Amino acid sequence: MKKRTRNIKGRRGRRRSLVFKLFIGVGCCLPLLLCFVAAENSCYSSDSPITSKTEKNILLEDEFQFYQSWSYNALDRESDELKRDMLLPFKYYNCPALNEIRTLVEFVEMKMGNKPFHNFRHVSAVLHFAFALLTLGDGQAVFGESFRKYIYSILLSILLHDLEHPGNNNDYEVKIKSEIATKYNNESVLENHSSRVGIDKIIELNLLPKLGLAPDEVTYVQNEIHNTILYTDPSKHGKLSTRLQELSSRWARIKLHDEELTDYDFQTLIYAFVHASDLNNLVQKYKEVTFEWYRRIVAEFQSQSRLEKAKRLQVTPFMSTLDSESARIKMQIDFTSHNSLYFKDLAKIIPNIEHFNDIIEENYIWWKDRLKSTAG
Repeated sequence: MKKRTRNIKGRRGRRRSLVFKLFIGVGCCLPLLLCFVAAENSCYSSDSPITSKTEKNILLEDEFQFYQSWSYNALDRESDELKRDMLLPFKYYNCPALNEIRTLVEFVEMKMGNKPFHNFRHVSAVLHFAFALLTLGDGQAVFGESFRKYIYSILLSILLHDLEHPGNNNDYEVKIKSEIATKYNNESVLENHSSRVGIDKIIELNLLPKLGLAPDEVTYVQNEIHNTILYTDPSKHGKLSTRLQELSSRWARIKLHDEELTDYDFQTLIYAFVHASDLNNLVQKYKEVTFEWYRRIVAEFQSQSRLEKAKRLQVTPFMSTLDSESARIKMQIDFTSHNSLYFKDLAKIIPNIEHFNDIIEENYIWWKDRLKSTAG
């Protein structure tokens, strides 16, 4: 009996020793565990946005590794992948309404149709480029501490900017006296229509109040979504270029705090970021990608030209000569040259995209060489 008693006591002693060791082990590891959890939460908390230059280069999840790159190519992605990709900018900025954003993305896919250029893939490419401007380009920094309302204005405007695009331009809608041309008095017809369809959906989802914005910010974002989409009208390129050039000429003084950014300046920045993203193919360094998007927009121009001829309308001048490859390439050369200054002015404000100037020059030379080989 004594021997058995000693064995029982021995087992109890070993158990107490084991429990004590586990307690000590957990006690030592707990602070490290709490630090890890706190660090994770700080990355995703809406009170701790990713703003610094160091933090923005740290990829929060594996899914960002391919997306947070200038090399991302929407043409390589399947539909379901595109929909997942388009949530990433909102995840990055800790959007508290991801379910509503997911529903909005699916709505955009449904409304875009299957035109060669103006399709869901185009929206995805534009959204990615804006995200890259804000993060890799460090464009977010220009909006200061109250950046959320500006970021949401940019991202949501892009999601909605081409809703129900028919694959032709505003001029065609005016020529045929379409219902939406009459409704919007022939002014930015397609842009006004996309804005109305998109904002109606946002209101239906009650999205903006769920973004963690103050009531006045909700009003601001809704207004700027509309205004920004209107500035994607190609006829407003000249006006926006002038606004951007004026702002870039003052930027050195603004950085030295000799001047304050005005509400008008912030509007210019929003419109400029979205418009640059819409023109992203100009600074695409992979020529096969550049050529594929070029081929797609040419297909839409040719389709409109055929429609105009069939309806005995005046054919849009620059579309009337696109039957030859040399004419199509000349159009692209003119387009590249026409927009090069726009990116130079934007690079004065966000210097991390200065390399775009070299890419535009390389692409311009590439198109010129292609023209020579076509002519030869």
